[in-house]
Amino acid sequence: MAETIHVVTCVLRRGSQVLILKRSTGVRTNKEKWAGVSGYVEPEETPIETAYKEMEEEISARQDQVRLVREAEPLVFDDTAHDTVWMVHPFLFDDLGVEVVLDWEHTEHAWIDLRDLGSYDTVIGLRKTLEAALDITLPEE
Repeated sequence: MAETIHVVTCVLRRGSQVLILKRSTGVRTNKEKWAGVSGYVEPEETPIETAYKEMEEEISARQDQVRLVREAEPLVFDDTAHDTVWMVHPFLFDDLGVEVVLDWEHTEHAWIDLRDLGSYDTVIGLRKTLEAALDITLPEE
C-alpha cells in the first residue's frame, strides 16, 4: 500500500500573478518540475507552522513579508510513479514585499499569470492546489 505523506504547498500571490519554483535535481522527487513553495509536515509541526518555515527556507520570505489569506481543505493526490499518496495542505499568502532568494531546492522562479500555467511542467496536482488555495476554477486547457 502506498505511503501517505503530508505536505504543504504555499501559493504566494503578487497582484494577479503567483510564484512558481523549478525544483532542482538535488531534491528527492519531482526533479526539474515547477511547484509552489512546499515541504513535508514534520510530526511536531502543524501545517501552518510548516508553511511559514518553508517560505523562509525556500524563498527567504519572513512572516512579516507575507499575509495569510486562506488555508484550504487538504487535497489527496495518488502518485503511482512514486508509490505515494500526497496529502497536500494548500495555503494562499499575499506578498507584502518578498525579495525571492532561492535555496538549493530550486533553480528558478517565475511570477506567472494563471492562464500561462499550462506552459510549465508542474508537479502532480499543482493546478488543483492553486484552485483550492485561490478558491477559483481555472479554465480547461
